[in-house]
Amino acid sequence: MKKIMLLIPILLVLLIIIDISIIKNSSKTTIEVKTKKTQESSIIKDIMNSKNYSQIYTKQNTWHKFLENNNNLIIKDIFKYKEYVYITAESKEIKKKIHIYKIDKYGNIKKHIEITESIYTEINSFILADSIFILSGYKNFKPYILEVDINGNILRSKTLNFSGKIKKIKIDNFDSIYIVGYKIDNNKKIGFMYEINPSLELLNEFNITWYNDEILEDIETDKNYIYLLGNTNSTANNNWDIFIIKLNKLNYNDYSIKKFGSENLEDYAYSFTKDNKYFYIAGYSSPLENYPWKTLIIKTDNNLQKIWRTDYLMKKSSRGLSITQTLDKIAVTGYALEKNNDFDGYSLFIEKQTGIVLFENYYGTLLDERLTKVYNYNDGLIFSGYQKNGEIIKGLIIYTDINGKSNFIK
Repeated sequence: MKKIMLLIPILLVLLIIIDISIIKNSSKTTIEVKTKKTQESSIIKDIMNSKNYSQIYTKQNTWHKFLENNNNLIIKDIFKYKEYVYITAESKEIKKKIHIYKIDKYGNIKKHIEITESIYTEINSFILADSIFILSGYKNFKPYILEVDINGNILRSKTLNFSGKIKKIKIDNFDSIYIVGYKIDNNKKIGFMYEINPSLELLNEFNITWYNDEILEDIETDKNYIYLLGNTNSTANNNWDIFIIKLNKLNYNDYSIKKFGSENLEDYAYSFTKDNKYFYIAGYSSPLENYPWKTLIIKTDNNLQKIWRTDYLMKKSSRGLSITQTLDKIAVTGYALEKNNDFDGYSLFIEKQTGIVLFENYYGTLLDERLTKVYNYNDGLIFSGYQKNGEIIKGLIIYTDINGKSNFIK
């Protein structure tokens, strides 16, 4: 009996040691990002705390694809509709050819439409509404809108009666359609926004002009307001600054403007995104002598007051062209200079709250690859751009996981 009583304390000590060992080992468990939405939010927070972002990525299929048309094709825009992505592209030299591709989540081309125009035409942006493509850009150097059905038949078109370009077309949650860009009057660029209907009739118009050039690049909307992103060199030193206009949908005379810039820098913005409280702007900055470029990201509150700004040098020089949101992060894409005539497409991930750069990915080969668009798609991200090899140009699409990881990372 005495022997049994002596063994009990020894067993208790052994059990405590085993428990401590189990706890230590469990703290070394690798965190994996799951694709199920019910688990994603809490796991992402754990990833943020791990401070090892570039080593963590979702386990899902990724792919990349080249689009070729006589070795001369550049992708211009992507539009997500239901389970497919639709892509517009054009021949770099033969501007009369417009291409629309329908691609599934595995990268398979399900449909290819080719449209032939009579004269020089470039498409910059498009939407799909009620099984009708509405494409926008310019034709013979005048703003141009084109409607095409899902079989490629031209339904109607409209050329605005002035020189200029449409940079972006958008349909909001209330089925309003807007186009933004610039017109040229006496060699001066004037930013414009039009609201149009499905028949391509102009309903409402807003223009922005100071004393030099103003160009509208992007548009966001909510229930009550239209937000316009643009660039201007109507500044004291004639250098370029960024601006956002907050415009009342019911009264275009009710608007406010906020500028972002520096006297010592050229600042440009091409894309922005918003949530319920904040705006995130992507572009690039450069010294007045124009080198090096730095990817530029700005966060503002809903009243357009700047919260933080990040100017980030990627490789030797870089430009940000498109932005999207992924839970606690924002993702920016563009291209960075590796060496002479060798650019790499990239994705840059930044923490929403602080503006801290989390990690970056580069895509490509030893050739010249540039990315121009990024969208959320099928629990991941889809990027588009092109690859250039001398005179050969191919459209490039990359589907990655939510952290930009892909089988095409350089």
